[in-house]
Amino acid sequence: MTDAPAVAGVRLAPYSPVLWVSAGDADLVVGTLCLLRTPEGDRSARVVVEPQQLLSEVAPLPGFLAISTLTHEEALGKAPITTLQTRLDQVAHPPCRIDADGSRVTLCASLDASTVPSAGELTRALRIPVVVRDAAGRLPERELPQLGQRVTYEDVAATVKEISVFRREIVLSTDTGELKTVPLCGVEYIVSAT
Repeated sequence: MTDAPAVAGVRLAPYSPVLWVSAGDADLVVGTLCLLRTPEGDRSARVVVEPQQLLSEVAPLPGFLAISTLTHEEALGKAPITTLQTRLDQVAHPPCRIDADGSRVTLCASLDASTVPSAGELTRALRIPVVVRDAAGRLPERELPQLGQRVTYEDVAATVKEISVFRREIVLSTDTGELKTVPLCGVEYIVSAT
């Protein structure tokens, strides 16, 4: 039997493909961040498969080597964080925090009419999830409208006809009788009529 090099599975982002890389001498454990040497330079990556977990031999990608584990603070100084920070600095935004593996941006602000569009714009610009949390780090609570309540949605007056938590949607009836289905994730766009 040949002594094959230790191989680990890592991801550069949560939903990116698993890269099979040489594990070197690094003690890689699932869920930890590691310093990954790539042909494009050093990157931070998250370990998703430990070398001991492989049941058969897998060929590592040439030029990819896991050098060491990283702490959360060390990972903040490596790509993809550094490139995300550069992109964030190019747009106006409230204070934010980037996860060490570059998987998510958290806006540190209250959930109001000005923050929600900003979160959506950042999500589209960065192509990663952007969440909004309050000053204490909690997700703001969203208040659901009441059945029969008069509201506006996309500048159209309507009445709340149905709320289904199981289907995760709210059904609105416009004044013309048209039914509009709004996913619960879009509840912040439903404005109570005054």
